[in-house]
Amino acid sequence: MSHKKINLRKQPTQERSRLMIEDILEAANLVLQKEGLSAFNTNRVAETAGVSIGSLYQYFPNKESLLFQLQEQETKTTWKALDLIFSDVSRSPRQRLESAIYSFFESEAEEFFLRCGLNDAEVDYEKTREYQELENIVIQKLSDFLSEILPSNSSDIESKSLLIFIVITSIGERVTQKQVDTETLQMWSKMCSDLLCDYLKI
Repeated sequence: MSHKKINLRKQPTQERSRLMIEDILEAANLVLQKEGLSAFNTNRVAETAGVSIGSLYQYFPNKESLLFQLQEQETKTTWKALDLIFSDVSRSPRQRLESAIYSFFESEAEEFFLRCGLNDAEVDYEKTREYQELENIVIQKLSDFLSEILPSNSSDIESKSLLIFIVITSIGERVTQKQVDTETLQMWSKMCSDLLCDYLKI
């Protein structure tokens, strides 16, 4: 874990400040996706966001903080999307699982440069308190999903949920590290879905 400060310097108290932080993070994502890690720095992000470097430094102490906050934002968005998929009882359990896995794989592909930036900065996002809290929420959502679709006498729901989480996240990260094309991503998503559906007998 990096010793650099990665949290916000201070929390925004006014709507104007919250909107500025959103603009800065949107600009950070734009710079990262369009120009890559080599061009990613606080000056370039401030310029893209249309704010002074001083305004950026009020909240973000360095580029690692920008990357961290952007990763946390992206993770929350991803988990929220997965929750909506798993909660959609109009679809079959298999359809929901397949859709959730592909949605997660897509998000992992989109976050490739973010992960690279955090790794370069020696920031292990998955070991942070923020990520652990989100992970616990997701595993609980998976437990709720399994409790719904499996027989009432099924045991070890929590263990099964953790297994599914580990399989999906591990395969998703490993595959997207190779920066594969959409067709290959779909293929891996389908294989992962089939594996887990066979395991769950759905």
